[in-house]
Amino acid sequence: VVSSVSPGVVHQCEKRDLGVAGNAHRGSPPRLATFTHPTFRYNTDARSVSFAFTLCEMAFRIPTQNDVPSTGFWGTATAVHQFCEPKYKTSHYVAEFYNSLSSFVYVFAAVYVLSRREARADPMIVINALAVTIIGLGSVAFHGTMLFEFELCDEVPMLVYISLAMLNKLGCHPMLLTRARCVVFASLVVSACALTIAVYAKYAVYEFFVASFTALVLLDTALALTWRSKQRVTTWAVYMSMACILLGKILWECEVRLCS
Repeated sequence: VVSSVSPGVVHQCEKRDLGVAGNAHRGSPPRLATFTHPTFRYNTDARSVSFAFTLCEMAFRIPTQNDVPSTGFWGTATAVHQFCEPKYKTSHYVAEFYNSLSSFVYVFAAVYVLSRREARADPMIVINALAVTIIGLGSVAFHGTMLFEFELCDEVPMLVYISLAMLNKLGCHPMLLTRARCVVFASLVVSACALTIAVYAKYAVYEFFVASFTALVLLDTALALTWRSKQRVTTWAVYMSMACILLGKILWECEVRLCS
């Protein structure tokens, strides 16, 4: 019990002959251990100190999957990518309660966009808002079950969404003004998206999905940087969106690298 406090405390106990084990074999009860503080001195039972340290650890330590059941209502997790939140810690029916709950942010954002009359007047904005809604609902299902089939409901809409972002530039980007260029570009984007989805769904290699999605994002960013709008608000939105994507990528990498 005493050793769970700290090596320094154990050393002081042994030095002053206050060890619990040493008193036990002589049949005498444990004596009080004296601890020195810079401003005052107080006596306390070493077992009480150990209990206090245990309470602090329980209060401030981040829980891991070893602290909770590995399975719940949806069974064993089959998703190819796992997150830090322990499975079924909060609810027996939701694998990752807080990850699932926070995914509704996507739905709220899409509902806000669709609530604006000027946004609903543009079909492409409506389609993109619906895509964001599907991403949010898919993310809720993914984190709620941690099953691969529902993981696809989250990640496949992400691929479709970034593809739509590039298709939005048809007829607007200086390099995509002619019909022939638009047809070729649209065919390449749709083919790349469909091929990525088919390969990922068949082989379930998460690194392939990440690499493909990153490549599409970089291509969309390159197109944005090679075109400057005459409207300042559009230029501001372009750079703000790139900043948000970069920040999200940094936070995501921190979560992945520091999860253990």
